[in-house]
Amino acid sequence: MYWRRRSEFPPIGPSPMRFEKVCLSQATMEDSERFFTKLIETRCSEVREVIQAKEKEMVSEAEGLLQTLEQELDELKRTETEGRQLPHIEVYPHFLQEDFVDLETVKTEEMYEQMDNILASLTPKNFHQSMKVVSAFTIDTEDKLKGIIDSIYERAILNPTSAEVYAKVCHHHQFMGLKIPGVTVNFRKLLLNQCQKGFEKDNSKILKEKQRELDATTEEEDRQRLREELEEAKAEGQRELLGNITFICELFKLKLMTEGLIDYCIVKLIKDGDDDSLEGLCTILFTIGKDLDSEKNQPRMDEHYTQINLIKERRRTSHRIRYMLHDVLDLRTEQVKKVQMECQQKIKERETVMLDLQNVMGSVKCSAQEAVVDSERTFNELIRFIERRSSEVREIIKAKERDMVCETEGLLETLEKDNVELRKIDANIILLTQTEDHIHFLQSCKSLVAPLGFEDIPRIPVGHQVYFEKVKMFTSTLKDKLEDVCTEELVKVSKTDITGNFVSEESVERNLGLKETMQAEDPQMQKLFVPMCHILDRLTPKNFQQLMVVVTELTIDTDNKLKGIVDLIHERAIAHPASSVVYANLCRCLMGLKVPKSYNPRVTVNFRNYLLNRCQREFENDTSELFGGKQKELDTATKGEVSQRLKEEPEEAKAMWCRRSLGNIRFICELFKLKMLTESIVHTCIIKLSNDGDDNSLECLCTMLSTIGKDLDVEKARPRMNQYYRNIETIVKNRTTSPRIRYMLQDVLDLRKSFSCPLCGDGCNESHAGLLSVCLSVAGKGLVYSLSPALWIGKGLCLSWEPSPSGFFVAKGGG
Repeated sequence: MYWRRRSEFPPIGPSPMRFEKVCLSQATMEDSERFFTKLIETRCSEVREVIQAKEKEMVSEAEGLLQTLEQELDELKRTETEGRQLPHIEVYPHFLQEDFVDLETVKTEEMYEQMDNILASLTPKNFHQSMKVVSAFTIDTEDKLKGIIDSIYERAILNPTSAEVYAKVCHHHQFMGLKIPGVTVNFRKLLLNQCQKGFEKDNSKILKEKQRELDATTEEEDRQRLREELEEAKAEGQRELLGNITFICELFKLKLMTEGLIDYCIVKLIKDGDDDSLEGLCTILFTIGKDLDSEKNQPRMDEHYTQINLIKERRRTSHRIRYMLHDVLDLRTEQVKKVQMECQQKIKERETVMLDLQNVMGSVKCSAQEAVVDSERTFNELIRFIERRSSEVREIIKAKERDMVCETEGLLETLEKDNVELRKIDANIILLTQTEDHIHFLQSCKSLVAPLGFEDIPRIPVGHQVYFEKVKMFTSTLKDKLEDVCTEELVKVSKTDITGNFVSEESVERNLGLKETMQAEDPQMQKLFVPMCHILDRLTPKNFQQLMVVVTELTIDTDNKLKGIVDLIHERAIAHPASSVVYANLCRCLMGLKVPKSYNPRVTVNFRNYLLNRCQREFENDTSELFGGKQKELDTATKGEVSQRLKEEPEEAKAMWCRRSLGNIRFICELFKLKMLTESIVHTCIIKLSNDGDDNSLECLCTMLSTIGKDLDVEKARPRMNQYYRNIETIVKNRTTSPRIRYMLQDVLDLRKSFSCPLCGDGCNESHAGLLSVCLSVAGKGLVYSLSPALWIGKGLCLSWEPSPSGFFVAKGGG
């Protein structure tokens, strides 16, 4: 503050004040000049940079225009030279037009030929690369688009076994289209028109004409030739119809065909009623009958199956067609039975869950009642404690009051006595002043003016006000502190996470080291862990990419923070095994995160090492000490109630650790699928679980082999896998485990037997790699079924993992 108020200066004359003002004004002017000079230089440099950038841009644009003009000039010169070399033809435009049309036709034919080659050599491995080549084609007319569609359609009906691949080609290019003035032509519309023409194609006229020629011919050789041509035409029409129907079914699976169009096809085939139409009807119902038989469309499907049953009972078709119709009806009956069994199974599961929930609800009510009684007892004791303290404070205040009152009364009595003596002396002095005996007056005056013993007036005690104000302040402060403590503890009680584990959570958190992580006193750690917990609560495959952006913005720059994040993700993954896939993908995205060590900043540690160490500690965690301590307490207990409580605690603790083990194994399997674990680590886990041999270890072994057994059972590791499965067979034969574990082990053995692909026998063919469905040969009819994702591994479909555009790692077929 350079300026002061004028009243603060001493009145020493005006010259120093004027001098100070002059100095300050000069300093202000110099500062303003420096500021404006710096500002002008900065703006000048910015303007210079803008001008230079604009200059570069304009020069670059001018150079590009100059280069373009030079190219056009060279093209014009070359055209002029070619024009001089042309023969002398009177109509040059007609000549050029014919040459241009021939060149365009040649390019179109080359495009069609290239498309045929691509379709002939198309496999799941080169699918995406081939589609990039097709997308690069110049398709600028409706005829070219129709030609491409015709090539795909002809390939599809001639090779029904590859109809799924050709349907995927159509699905990849379904949005390809042309904008003609007034009309919009797209790929899907033309494709459906082509399928409709093929479906409604009528070969009866051709067959009748050939039959007429056969009847009119008398020579035996001509009749034999015409008879063969007639049979070949019938077989050709049947193949085209079945190929078209198979292609339509594959298009329906990819949502390129609506249910209305499929229903129209079924109605027409039933109405025709010939053997070829009924065989096509069976093909549709075998392939997509389950997809059509939805709740909304079920009445319509019931009518169709009723008509099929009537056709079968009339016996007007061949035996082969009747058997196919019978198989269609049986398939629907099996599907209905399967759905019924699934419903019954779900009902049983829900009844079991309801029973468990009822038991849990009863336990919750008992625990809540005990908590209420205990809290009331605690608060009553707290109230009695406060009453005792209140009485003590009351006694202290009364004692202090008595002391102060006694002291004040003594002072008051002393002052009253002094006052009486002083009044007597005052009266004597008045009498002496009125006497005429001066000698007597002088003698008495000497005695009256002698020093009195009460010149100092006693101090009036006023500290009682300060004392009692302090007492009020202390009691008020105590009240505030008590309210804060009660509020804080009640907030902790209200925010306690009830996860259903009624085991001693303190022992679990102490063993896992998670309590120290969540109760970190560092505000930065809490600032990191709280939003991370919210993210893990809301993380799903749909919002994965959005929440990953939030995760990347978190500040994870120390090894303690990184270790805490790993602990949070691992605990959430093993507590919720159903969401282990999304948590494994989260770990896959954070795998490359590195931070320096706190004690040695030159050395870095990464997320993957901490995660693997955490999984290893959980896998090798020995619970024998915990269960042994519980058992010792149970053995030493005497009272029945205490003994019953201690008897239930080991069982609950064991159940909780079994759930944690299964969750950890499931998480390890998902990490292995994402290539975050090596095969050697997984083999080590399998060997340890097999050697342990208890029910929990064997259940974990079944979970691991059911989840990633197909990925481990490769040619290189086949001897080791055979040894594992032989050990499992020995365990099943010896019957040393519980029936539930034996059934699980038998399911694992059966699952390995079903790993072979139904198309190839022993293994998967490379021509089927990447497809997310399996073609099943049913009764020799070559019918196609689509398997759900849950059965891909069980049916021998090899999977690999690749990142999707949303950032979430998804499974991709590999055989």
